[in-house]
Amino acid sequence: MLQDGGRNTFTDIDRIAHTMVGAARNPASGLTGLNTTFTANDPQLSVTIDRQKAEAMGVPMSQITAALGTFMGSSYVNDFNFNNRSYRVYVQADAMFRRQCERPAAVLGSLKRGWNGSAGQSGCAVGDLWTAGH
Repeated sequence: MLQDGGRNTFTDIDRIAHTMVGAARNPASGLTGLNTTFTANDPQLSVTIDRQKAEAMGVPMSQITAALGTFMGSSYVNDFNFNNRSYRVYVQADAMFRRQCERPAAVLGSLKRGWNGSAGQSGCAVGDLWTAGH
């Protein structure tokens, strides 16, 4: 197990992890089956939500985070029975939109109704930025 005490960067950990796995491939090491899926260059999405703007527009944080969660993943809706079997129902964005998610904040423009029923868009309360690594 590779453990960091907080002194190293993600790039350092990536280099060390792959060095360890590479060294374990040597038959003289006595180790087998080592593998790592860690990489310091995985794309990451940083989402900033302006709570004050959202509140001013009457859009609760729970609605914003639920919309992002459904768009980026899925949300459980309910169960239904059919032919003596129980099925779970999940809602999610179509795979094409999840794969090509350039600007997830744009999807929040679909939250047109605020909590109080006012017509507004929450998209201006959300910003997003794609980065690589940390």
